[in-house]
Amino acid sequence: MSEPRYAHQSVSYLHFIFVLGGIGVDKQISQSVERYNSMFNQWEDMAPMPTAVLHPAVAACDQRIYVFGGEDAMQNPVRLIQVYHISRNLWSRLETRTVKNVCAPAAVIEDKIYIIGGEFRFFPDKTNKLS
Repeated sequence: MSEPRYAHQSVSYLHFIFVLGGIGVDKQISQSVERYNSMFNQWEDMAPMPTAVLHPAVAACDQRIYVFGGEDAMQNPVRLIQVYHISRNLWSRLETRTVKNVCAPAAVIEDKIYIIGGEFRFFPDKTNKLS
């Protein structure tokens, strides 16, 4: 990769490997997107994600990469679906109350995306006490 990072997500589509977000050398959540072109053995920068997130579910199908949820720098769940159109190098986003996943894998099966499991964040308050 041209930009060192960790805690990123990656997904393959056709002869590309896309690397999305993560934490960069400045220890900040990155919006950057790079792709590796296996036909030409080279990395190239792509349009950045509209919203930087960590640990989202990511899947690719039908010329698009879907980024579901994740968390922000304060470890709050992000209720957002970000969609990257591969051939246009453009992003769109959709805020939604139904997405609240962190660290969940995603899979494409027969043109449908399935998000499986993930991490549940529990923050105790006055009504929810741990015993």
